[in-house]
Amino acid sequence: MQDRFAEIGRYLLVGSVNTLSTMAVYQLLVTILSPAVAYTLAWLVGIVIVAVAYPKIVFRVTGGWVRGGAIAITYAAVFAVGLLLIALLESLKFQNRLSIMLVLPVTTTVSYFGSRLAIAHTNRQKEACPLGRQESKA
Repeated sequence: MQDRFAEIGRYLLVGSVNTLSTMAVYQLLVTILSPAVAYTLAWLVGIVIVAVAYPKIVFRVTGGWVRGGAIAITYAAVFAVGLLLIALLESLKFQNRLSIMLVLPVTTTVSYFGSRLAIAHTNRQKEACPLGRQESKA
């Protein structure tokens, strides 16, 4: 249980750095682009950060690009959820600069649990076939 709390702490720390970075990108771009485009570009920056940092720093697993890729795919799915929320808030005439504050808690929660599932899935694949391919039993 203590390991899980430590993992959540690392997630919140790395996630905070990611959030601050992508928030800065979003706030800069939303002044010249639509909220959806600014959000998309900010998330592209975030995908790179999480693909590199989450496996190594947050979940402390090896596997490099496989696990980073799985988390990046998860993060892209979370992006779609956030983008839908941004579009909904924009259609409701919600303040563009503040809409991210409502979207952030939703995407943070979904991202953590999605990343955990991605790591668990890649763990099962590695245990089932350590080299990533089926070996013949001759």
